[in-house]
This record gives sequence, C-alpha cells and structure tokens, in this order.
Amino acid sequence: MFEPPVKNAVPTIYNLYTDPREETPTVDTWVVGPMLKTVGTFEQSVKHYPLIPMGTSDPYSPPK
Repeated sequence: MFEPPVKNAVPTIYNLYTDPREETPTVDTWVVGPMLKTVGTFEQSVKHYPLIPMGTSDPYSPPK
C-alpha cells in the first residue's frame, strides 16, 4: 500500500490460513493456473469496461 504498484509476471499468492501476515508467498503451484485464468478474464473485462478513475464521485451515495 505504501510502495508503487508492480506488475508481476505471475500473481503473488499467499495462504491466508497459514500465513495471515502475507510474509511468504505460497509454493502451492496448483493454484497458479486458475489464478492466471481469473486475472486474464479480469484484464479482458477492463478493455471492454474501463475502470472508474480514482476520486470520481459515487452517484449512488447521498450528498453530504
């Protein structure tokens, strides 16, 4: 959260049950395939439906 974003070639995956502080990436390689599929699907969706820019007001929240 305090460092600039980095695009990894392969997602960094943590087992939150055994490592809740996210200190050591998991070595469970079976999950990489499904995760890459999910990331690919998300990236394709962003091409069709761009992300909302940060700081954009929420039209559904009541005015302050």
